[in-house]
Amino acid sequence: MKSPVHIIIIMAIVVCIGTTVGFFLGVNEGIKQYFMYESSVKASLLTHELRDLRENNLETSITTKEIELDGKVVDFTRFQKEGQPWVLTFYRSVEIKHEKYMKTVAAYRKIYPSVVPTIDYSKNHMMKERMEQHKTNVVIATRSILNEFGE
Repeated sequence: MKSPVHIIIIMAIVVCIGTTVGFFLGVNEGIKQYFMYESSVKASLLTHELRDLRENNLETSITTKEIELDGKVVDFTRFQKEGQPWVLTFYRSVEIKHEKYMKTVAAYRKIYPSVVPTIDYSKNHMMKERMEQHKTNVVIATRSILNEFGE
């Protein structure tokens, strides 16, 4: 008969192995599932952008892309502060050279300022408060990118 200490050690080993396997499966599958999950939204947005391009509504298409870029700049500055890239250690196969990419963004933003701060929402617009906060985040994030990566 096995002693209680042996049973506890075996159970601890099983829990550790299960946790480790679960973590790595979660990282791999979680990321894949996330991108697949949002694919319908992205496909719909791309459909609208393609329609605008085909109908020569270039200004609408450019504004949409500018807003998307502003969102990605905010996401990147959030990643700099809160990101935990170690979670992706076993998922990623190529190291991303953030500095190289963000220098390109900063150079672009020097020539073409962010559009989100220029969008005016009516006083009664249901998203006004949320968009005002987003505008503030965009201004702060863009300033941060220009300061850090602008040349």
